[in-house]
Amino acid sequence: MEPYYHEIIQNRARYGKVCHLFGDSIMRGWALGEFWDGERVDPTRNGNEPRDLRLVQGHPLFPWHSIAACMRELAMENRQNQLAIGYAGGADPSMVRTLVENGTIRTGDYVVFEDAGRHGADPVAYFHKVRNWRQAVINRVNATCVLMTMFDYRPFRGQYPDMEYDRRYRTADGRALSTNDAIRMAANSIYWKRGQPPGRTILIDINRRMDEWRDYCLASSRLDPIHPDGIHPNCWGQWLMVREILQAMGRTDLRTVRIERSVQLAAENWRLLGYGADRLGWSPSRAAFYLRRLFRQI
Repeated sequence: MEPYYHEIIQNRARYGKVCHLFGDSIMRGWALGEFWDGERVDPTRNGNEPRDLRLVQGHPLFPWHSIAACMRELAMENRQNQLAIGYAGGADPSMVRTLVENGTIRTGDYVVFEDAGRHGADPVAYFHKVRNWRQAVINRVNATCVLMTMFDYRPFRGQYPDMEYDRRYRTADGRALSTNDAIRMAANSIYWKRGQPPGRTILIDINRRMDEWRDYCLASSRLDPIHPDGIHPNCWGQWLMVREILQAMGRTDLRTVRIERSVQLAAENWRLLGYGADRLGWSPSRAAFYLRRLFRQI
């Protein structure tokens, strides 16, 4: 749980709607190659050449250190002063229920779940796990629960079979299901003990979206939106996730989202953002182009 989320819990009445982000290291924010702890981050950790970077006290891309941070930047630029966004920690149904019961999660809020951890090679058990996350929200309050599938690439894929979400397993009834299949099934489950629940559910197929975004980036500039470990998004992969969450929250016309501050930050720090890109073609304008492209403003 980040400090900003503690502020939300302690002063919930100060805010209108809140976007509660639950998840593991991806949601916590490893885009800069290290978790941000308020001290020093070494920007050479993101796979760029040290000669193109300078070590500073505080990363120049600090406003992008996590999904929540990127979303707060956009909320500020778009004058959404009553919208609070915070990383709440790992997905735990009992914690979610507590946050609903104490009024932290309220009607109109958004509760986003991400998971890229070990799934136990059991899609059926994972289905019940995700359904429990979902029901902890929508069975108790008229809020929006956002679930997402998960991606993985080499070298991560192949090294950790119990963390590959597209790998299929044979279930007891003979079906061949993946963990992503289990997430889709949980998002569409219509079994309720007490009638129609007050909340609603939205599924983001981030697995497919990241595949499409990565294919485009690699083909156009050899730019990779995923860190060399094959699982953690860098800044470009993280922005794709931000975009998809915003759309799930109702910002369907991305052309109306103000992004000029972020575009300027991308252009100013283009050297830090050239993850594997062709150096002859990588430039401030190219970095700005990719952010505009994500938000369909090009």
